[in-house]
Amino acid sequence: MVLVVNGCLGGSAWTSDESSYNQWIRFKLPSRKRVTAVVTAGRAKTKEYVTEYILQYSDDGENWRSYVTASGIPQVLTHTHLLSALALFLRLLLTNTALKITTSTMIT
Repeated sequence: MVLVVNGCLGGSAWTSDESSYNQWIRFKLPSRKRVTAVVTAGRAKTKEYVTEYILQYSDDGENWRSYVTASGIPQVLTHTHLLSALALFLRLLLTNTALKITTSTMIT
């Protein structure tokens, strides 16, 4: 089941107004759900896309937990990542990009 789609994967997309790596995009799910995958892509026919991000999740949109490795370190993710997180909000902290900070995102 697709929970959220931002843009059209490979088509329209969100682009940050700034080019610094302190940018993020936040999603509010319809209700608290188990998220099983995050898929990111860029804007079609350009070199604008996010290459790495840290995924955070929250039940209130204020207190965030990072998706972590087995050793407890925030995991740097790339285009498609399977996971299991129960949340109402998701946030992608964008850590690396090609050309511009741009993403279209699908959350399942």
